[in-house]
Amino acid sequence: METIAEAIALRPVNLTDKEMLFEWRNTPFLIKLGSSGKAVTWKEHCRWFNNILEKKSTILFIIKMGAIPVGQVRFDPWAECTYLVSIYLLEEYTGKGIGAVALQKGIELMTQEKTDRKFIAFIKMANRASQAVFSKTGFTGFKHLGNIPQGYIAMVYNREEAFLPSISKEKSNGIG
Repeated sequence: METIAEAIALRPVNLTDKEMLFEWRNTPFLIKLGSSGKAVTWKEHCRWFNNILEKKSTILFIIKMGAIPVGQVRFDPWAECTYLVSIYLLEEYTGKGIGAVALQKGIELMTQEKTDRKFIAFIKMANRASQAVFSKTGFTGFKHLGNIPQGYIAMVYNREEAFLPSISKEKSNGIG
């Protein structure tokens, strides 16, 4: 039987994902967890999505469980060699360990060629589940950072804190 780690793969976002991501983004579950707390219009979404595909500075992966797309993990440039990380799963896939595995695979993909990359996340204080996913993946709380949005905590990635097993390249390169 396939484990969660074996079932989870990441693939780069592509043009055919535009409508799917728009629908996901506007589900009540994700609106509640999102930073704006509101739905986006198709026009706003298209502007954001097209910008990601054109500029290629933000790295966006679709999380798949087997053949089924179940969420996204995103790496936005934040400072030199540092990325702001965000992740979400569709509601029916939360609480199963998928988020931590997907986040770990994303970090491994991001550091394959550039090992000096650093990662930070801003997580709503009330979102304990997301804090647990980031903690499990090796992120720790960081209070000495300016510009933390009101109502959020900052967590930074610390490779030494990560306890998820590294995904071996022989088994899977994480891209499916």
